[in-house]
Amino acid sequence: MEDRKVKSELNPNTTPIGEDDYYFIRKDLYEFIGVYYNPDSTAGGQFVILHLPFDLIIEASESTAGVKDFFEYLDENAKIGLVDVGTVAFDDCLSMFSQTKAVCIGRTKETMDIFVSVSERNK
Repeated sequence: MEDRKVKSELNPNTTPIGEDDYYFIRKDLYEFIGVYYNPDSTAGGQFVILHLPFDLIIEASESTAGVKDFFEYLDENAKIGLVDVGTVAFDDCLSMFSQTKAVCIGRTKETMDIFVSVSERNK
């Protein structure tokens, strides 16, 4: 977990998931899951979870030009879940995501290329 940010200076509820997007693959569900920690929520902090089905990723790659547009398309069309700090669900998510290595971190061209490649191979 050495490559992950720890949010301890701003919030006593620390997490190895930082404000960057961390992406995990769920081939059994034909999707990537994007997770980031939002310390500024009204709940005092929360995980934002993006469900990114392989079909949506392929659609985004065919409908956009460039990395920024690609991720904006995903943001606009992804199913989003919020998990507030201090809940059992937050602790469960923290446990699950901290024990699993992220496939990629950040909204980069490399992340976009991995998304498209994996999605096309597994559709």
